Amino acid sequence: MKFLQICQKPPLPLTDGGCIAFHALTTGLMHAGHGVKVFTLFTDKHDFLPENMPEEYVQKTDIEGVYVDTNMNFVDVYCNFMTRDPYNLSRFFSVDVDIRLTRLLQKEKYDCIILESIFTTPYLPTIRRNVNTKVILRSHNIEHQIWNKLAFGEKNFFKRIYLSYLSKKLYKAEIESWRSVDGIACISYDDLQFTRALSQKPSYLLPVAMPVHEPVEMIGNELKVYHIGSMDWLPNLEAINSFIENTLPTVLNEFPNFEFHIAGRRMPPSLHDKKIPGVVSWGEVDSAEAFARKFQIMIVPLQSGSGIRIKILEAFAMGMAVISTEQGIRGIDVDDRKEFYLAETSEEWVAAIQALQDPNERKRIGNNAQQFMQASYSNSKIIQPLVQFIKSLPKR
Repeated sequence: MKFLQICQKPPLPLTDGGCIAFHALTTGLMHAGHGVKVFTLFTDKHDFLPENMPEEYVQKTDIEGVYVDTNMNFVDVYCNFMTRDPYNLSRFFSVDVDIRLTRLLQKEKYDCIILESIFTTPYLPTIRRNVNTKVILRSHNIEHQIWNKLAFGEKNFFKRIYLSYLSKKLYKAEIESWRSVDGIACISYDDLQFTRALSQKPSYLLPVAMPVHEPVEMIGNELKVYHIGSMDWLPNLEAINSFIENTLPTVLNEFPNFEFHIAGRRMPPSLHDKKIPGVVSWGEVDSAEAFARKFQIMIVPLQSGSGIRIKILEAFAMGMAVISTEQGIRGIDVDDRKEFYLAETSEEWVAAIQALQDPNERKRIGNNAQQFMQASYSNSKIIQPLVQFIKSLPKR
């Protein structure tokens, strides 16, 4: 089959979970013998640098990108209150992208078009005007749920009102998008159940294919943990601030030498420039995997969000010990104390860190995590069923 994969940001470099998920699907389809054309938007936050991508990848995918100005415009935000489209989505629409996509669709024929995330759905009308190709929406998160949880936890009254308003508009936009495509591929089972109930369209569980890597060496006591994630994604920032404020003092009281290393795109000055006891901020790093391999324990103190945390799967693939909240591990079918450690309260975080001081325990947990990845997230178990799902969809 021949696929057109439309991404909201360049798949490479692998700077965050979204990029990893995009790239994994691209390479999985190509390894299975299918053709993939990658068409990506890029912004000031996520630049398009094909010269830094592997030459073979650029040639095989014929990747091309079109710039979209997604910087916040207060006039547009104000006008958006008068329209039905949420600002989160409308700012990803560009006339330049629309024109280039139209020309591409008129020139090339595809068996299926994959829209990566709801942020590419503003171009669905363009696709429908030009071709009758099957369109799959790959749902990475249920966006309105994220914003609703952020609104619930927001202390500022005016911010809470705006976030709640935005959540309601996103809810309507997501349902409309789900019902406008031919099929939906969800990364997590919980999201699949939710979209299946509301979309009235064929839905499919599409985990992120991820190979197992050389395991991290588990040696000595470990009082250094890490977290990596884009800090311009509000749930990540909320999680880190909450952990530092509410949990870290208890951890430091028990383990004075404890170090919490954080890295990620758009690290705010409040975390990167300010000296916080027990916290080491790296800012944006060149390689997420190289950074992770400096440590043996990953923590994920997430309080809100949707979909699954690709960074946890990456850590599992490296045989890393992971401590996570229930929200962080949501959508990944693993068991507490078997493939990871669950922690919600400060006392549970301390207990998990204490248990994982033992290198043998870290190795046991890491080995179990790698076995889980081999059984559930290999290309052979993911790509072929997806292709069969797409073929089973009614012709347009």
